[in-house]
Amino acid sequence: MCMKIGIMGGTFNPIHNAHLIMAEDTLRELNLDKIIFIPSGNPPHKVIAPNSATDAQRIDMLKLALENNDNFQMDLWEIGQRDYTYTFKTLEYLKEKYSNATLYFIMGEDSVVDFHTWKNPHRICELCEVVVAIRNKDDKMFDNEISNMIDTYNAIVHKLKMPYINISSSMLRDRGKRKENIRYYIPEKVWQYIEDNNLYKGE
Repeated sequence: MCMKIGIMGGTFNPIHNAHLIMAEDTLRELNLDKIIFIPSGNPPHKVIAPNSATDAQRIDMLKLALENNDNFQMDLWEIGQRDYTYTFKTLEYLKEKYSNATLYFIMGEDSVVDFHTWKNPHRICELCEVVVAIRNKDDKMFDNEISNMIDTYNAIVHKLKMPYINISSSMLRDRGKRKENIRYYIPEKVWQYIEDNNLYKGE
């Protein structure tokens, strides 16, 4: 039987509760078999932030966040790449690895707006179905962007309405730098790891 696999990429610097809620909501709403989290290696559209965790620390935190959910897994393929890690290349690797599966690539609403600037967007839409997680209260504002994606790239798009949760990794890094508490924005074990390793303190 064909598996249904969700794909969630990101720097996860650090992983936080909104990531996990997005993954869980996608899993349940689309009746997926599992979600694979892929920590990014060298994304062309992002500059590694100062005051960041190392690759090894990002992996450690992701392991801690996923360890109690059998439906969540991690794949380190991107971390092992020396060149830029483009989404279409990652999906080609996953399609070869899971040849009988349907892939569902999960992206946030902000990514829909600049999707046309991604490397080889046509190929991305050939390899997977796209899940757009809408956290904005005015979700209708993204309908035109989604329609353009469907018309331009022949994409199959699922719009997932999430609860509005104002958490981002950059916000957590900024709070850490200001010595503000981030404990309840992230899984408890991830928070303890950050404390133990003195991460995001700006020191």
